[in-house]
Amino acid sequence: MTTKPTIRPAIAADALQVADVYAEHVRTGVATFDLDPPSARTWEQKISETRRDGWPFLIADLPGGQVAGFAYATQWRPKPGYRHTVEDTIYLSPDVVGQGIGRALLTRLLADCVTAGARQVLAVIADSGQPASLALHRSLGFRESGGSRGWESSSDARSTP
Repeated sequence: MTTKPTIRPAIAADALQVADVYAEHVRTGVATFDLDPPSARTWEQKISETRRDGWPFLIADLPGGQVAGFAYATQWRPKPGYRHTVEDTIYLSPDVVGQGIGRALLTRLLADCVTAGARQVLAVIADSGQPASLALHRSLGFRESGGSRGWESSSDARSTP
């Protein structure tokens, strides 16, 4: 059954649930490149810094206030020439995968990136064992552009639905 989430900007109070969602991916996968899950305080800082820099950090809420997932964008590289290129990050709670929540989050994230001034969005999908992430990004206009370093995709942010 598909549950319609509420997609909204993240606030500091979301950090604990964001940390919980992410920690599951650290413990069970390889895509995060983290060996230890970051603390809620670290996520609180990430939310603050991302929003301070003018980029979106979004939460997918389910009824009852459960954070089902999150997505955010950050500048691809720190040099000024990359100021219009961002990398997306999206993680879902494993129990909501396949319910359309990832699509809702990423669709809104891409729209918010355009509003924030992004012209190009990159996704580094390092775990090729994640067919849902690959399919989600492809469905929203991303295309494979790398190979030896993993799966890099890009989407012209201005033409994404």
